[in-house]
Amino acid sequence: MKQFLRHRTAGEIIAQCIEQGVFFNAERYDKGGDHLVVYLPGPDDTPITVLYNTVSGHFFGDCGDLHFSSENVNLDSLPWFDVMLDFFYVPKE
Repeated sequence: MKQFLRHRTAGEIIAQCIEQGVFFNAERYDKGGDHLVVYLPGPDDTPITVLYNTVSGHFFGDCGDLHFSSENVNLDSLPWFDVMLDFFYVPKE
């Protein structure tokens, strides 16, 4: 299982989204909330919708009919889930 140092801050996530051209919604965060909604490209052009908690680093979302969370260790081996983990967390070197 991949190890991570920490979760990324809201500023880091927003900067990544802008840099990578990933659509996001920061309306809740801008109004004093703790969440960002991020829309990532998924497998076979299936969009991934993620609600990311900027305080805890936990997330949950949907990829087609699959519902997932940051706690789904059984998804670690899927390439799209690994990319998503790297998006939201800082990997250990």
